[in-house]
Amino acid sequence: MSRYYTIIPFFCVLLLSSCAQLPDSYGLYQEPASPWAVEQNNTRLQNISTLIQGGKGNAAKQEADLIHPKELTPPQLAQFNLLSAQILLSFGEAEQAISKLATTEVGQLGINDKIKPYQSQAFSYSLTGNLLESAKAKIIAATQHYLSTLRADNPLRFDVAAISGNGDINWIKNAF
Repeated sequence: MSRYYTIIPFFCVLLLSSCAQLPDSYGLYQEPASPWAVEQNNTRLQNISTLIQGGKGNAAKQEADLIHPKELTPPQLAQFNLLSAQILLSFGEAEQAISKLATTEVGQLGINDKIKPYQSQAFSYSLTGNLLESAKAKIIAATQHYLSTLRADNPLRFDVAAISGNGDINWIKNAF
């Protein structure tokens, strides 16, 4: 019986010591980004946005390649994903842009950028021929613009009245 009393604590210590040191690849103990890195990434993201607006897709892609997504804060990562999708669209890569936009967290974007993902989605879907998704993205973009003009947080519900070719009316409550 005394042999078990010495073996059990040994295994407990062994188990605890192996759990105490996790490899860095788990990402549990990441250091927060330094203020300098945050500011540098903000500057790069602004430069990319300016280059995209100026129609300089190649220069914007080169600037985006300098950014390491793991070093970005969540709002910066959302903006980076949006800008990456816009760069892809400038090269005509609509399918890749759609998948990039799917990873964009719209809630992390600034108030002025919340409409852009839906505009980019609408354009991407229209390039791929998916007109229904394009129309849906346009409606959501218009809704986001309307909501940005409101001061209060009022609950909203969107219904769709779909009229088929034979005149049937289908009312879809709380469509999206």
